[in-house]
Amino acid sequence: MHLPSQMAMNIVPPDHSTVGFPWSSLSLSSGTLTAYLPGRSPCPGLNALANHGFLPRDGKNVDYAMINKASQEAYNFAPGFYVDAVNMVFQFGISTTNRPNETFNLVDLARHDAIEADGSLTRNDIYFGDDVHFDASVFAPVARDLGLDRSHRADRYVTVDTAAKAAKNRLDLAKSVNPAFNASAMQHATEYGTTALYLLTVWDEQKQASPKSWVRALLGKTS
Repeated sequence: MHLPSQMAMNIVPPDHSTVGFPWSSLSLSSGTLTAYLPGRSPCPGLNALANHGFLPRDGKNVDYAMINKASQEAYNFAPGFYVDAVNMVFQFGISTTNRPNETFNLVDLARHDAIEADGSLTRNDIYFGDDVHFDASVFAPVARDLGLDRSHRADRYVTVDTAAKAAKNRLDLAKSVNPAFNASAMQHATEYGTTALYLLTVWDEQKQASPKSWVRALLGKTS
């Protein structure tokens, strides 16, 4: 899922001494993740909340109150951060639950150019048939650009500059291989909002950057 850049600015950078989500225990090879169910939505952050029980593990019949509570408890987001995104679900009429004005399934967020847009960092474009499930071939070059394939004592963090360059490279690649790439208003609005969102979700205030191991866990493990 992509979020508009202005929405990402409402996030309170997490205090990881109190945040509930166990980012430090997760990695691509940690084996600590339980009840992992891929493909509930195109949003790694919401999938992570469901994987760890902050949201219903099946990703179904979610409402705003659940997401608001979960994002505060797990990510230390400001209250009301997701209100605009959830309102968009109902405004666009994309819910497939039996209470479409109150609840939605996380997979509903994959409706193209409603909330989901081309150029995802972890999903392929809808042109190729699947914009819901994590795609390792899409994420691999992003991970390389972020330096997630190399991490030593002096290079353990993803900086804003590195993340912005990785996002640009991903968009350039998506545009070059997808003949139906839709540079819509939604796509433009979300180009860097998604990057701001994942960085701040695992932000280290002291380092002014995000730990590579936590970025890898969020984007590559819980997706």
